[in-house]
Amino acid sequence: AAAQGLSPADAGLLRLLALGVVRHRVTLDAVLTAVSGRLRAKQDPWVWGAARLGAFQMLLCDAIPDHAAVDSAVALAREKTVKAGGFVNAVLRNLQRAREARLPAGEPPGDAMRAIPLPEGGYVRLRLPVLPDPAVKPDAWLADAFSLPIWFTQRRLAALVLEGATRVCAACNAPPPLV
Repeated sequence: AAAQGLSPADAGLLRLLALGVVRHRVTLDAVLTAVSGRLRAKQDPWVWGAARLGAFQMLLCDAIPDHAAVDSAVALAREKTVKAGGFVNAVLRNLQRAREARLPAGEPPGDAMRAIPLPEGGYVRLRLPVLPDPAVKPDAWLADAFSLPIWFTQRRLAALVLEGATRVCAACNAPPPLV
């Protein structure tokens, strides 16, 4: 950021986006796979990364309007090919249509397969299921919902019931407090 001469505000946004995409990579991949109908492994990493960036901004970062998130992600993907830009645009527009509501902390999300936990608490509810069923595969649900390794969620479930493991997993991926 300093080498590019970015202002402190732009440098902060750059940091938020970079760390946010990395922190929520597994969750973003689950959502993008559901709305695109394609597996991440079959996509160009650059193009999928652009889609992740747009999805992060649309789902988990409320400071950026959807049109700006889509535009910047499409522009990034078009650096690869024009067709890649079209793919990212279609996927992010599908995500925009799939998003129902942003629920505050404390409000029950309803169907856990359609609710993406927010870093600050609360949920983003989607129209389609994007996460595994917690009643059938609680370890996979925790891993995808909180973007954690499956071995970690399995250990938490072995030591705690689902409710306790959910609280631990949410705390593990929450942004650190400012000190």
